[in-house]
Amino acid sequence: MTNSKIYLDGLLKEYLEYLERKGRAESTIKGYRWTLDYVQRRLLDSPFPASPKSWDEYSIDYVLNEVWKNNKPNVKKRSMVILKNYALYYDNRIIADMDLVWQRDCRVHVDWLSASEFLDVIECAKNLYYEDVDNQKTNINKMIRLVVHLEGCLGLRRVEITRLRVEDIDMKNRIVNVLGKGSQGGKWRSVKFNHDTEEEINLWLEERNRRIKKAQSKYKNAKIPDQLFIYNRKGKLHPYKRTSIDNCIKKISNRLGIHMSNHTLRRTLGRMMYKAKVDIKVIKEVLGHDKIEITYEYIGVIVEEQEDAMVKYHSYMTAIKSKKDAMKSI
Repeated sequence: MTNSKIYLDGLLKEYLEYLERKGRAESTIKGYRWTLDYVQRRLLDSPFPASPKSWDEYSIDYVLNEVWKNNKPNVKKRSMVILKNYALYYDNRIIADMDLVWQRDCRVHVDWLSASEFLDVIECAKNLYYEDVDNQKTNINKMIRLVVHLEGCLGLRRVEITRLRVEDIDMKNRIVNVLGKGSQGGKWRSVKFNHDTEEEINLWLEERNRRIKKAQSKYKNAKIPDQLFIYNRKGKLHPYKRTSIDNCIKKISNRLGIHMSNHTLRRTLGRMMYKAKVDIKVIKEVLGHDKIEITYEYIGVIVEEQEDAMVKYHSYMTAIKSKKDAMKSI
């Protein structure tokens, strides 16, 4: 490892420790680490300054036009915020003072399920079993049941599910306290139980307690994580990571032959609530959005309004054409 790389690693380490002290989420810090380390390594191989203390316009232009040349505009914009904050930490205002203009992308991500598909997903999750080595059905997979319920019926994000602790479940008041996205460690919100939430949580808590007992049968003082979702490996208990939550959705997706993700279920929930005449302000709070405009775009209301506009336009032009044809026949 070169002296320059050691020096840059030291700068990055100091900055990440600062973010940790400021209470930034572990997932946020991980994203910062990957982005900044990658950019610094690429700049080291370029003729431009690699240290955040010395970045200049040539460094930033190189990152934008070479390092990130295949990235989408919104990805570039988010990543540049990371670089800007890193540079500002070392008193370098180059990015803050640059007049960067970003290409706008107003396309809507049409990624949601029909009501019928959504019901199929819920039904599949409730009937998905573990399979042993002989492909024999054993116990129902209670974790997948609850993950699908939390995403599709309560609107939780993947990262929010991994952050859930047992103490965040308020059975008395039928509320799930959710630590969402945001600076300073995230933003809290409360989501009321769905009709089936209590049943789904109790089913998983039974499985969770079974795993704890199994771990403690091997290690009496086995440490129990605070997280709601945990697994037992060789007598030690660990919280699930985000990839495990993804795999829950992937199993349902593969079983039904429907392409979907965490956001698919969240968008579908928002759309179904909107069609059920739920106030958009309430949907915004359930999904944890900062602005109503984000919610409208997220659940595809703008697309539907455009579709209605096209229908009205067609009807209007048809009426005009009918009048014109009638005048010709006189």
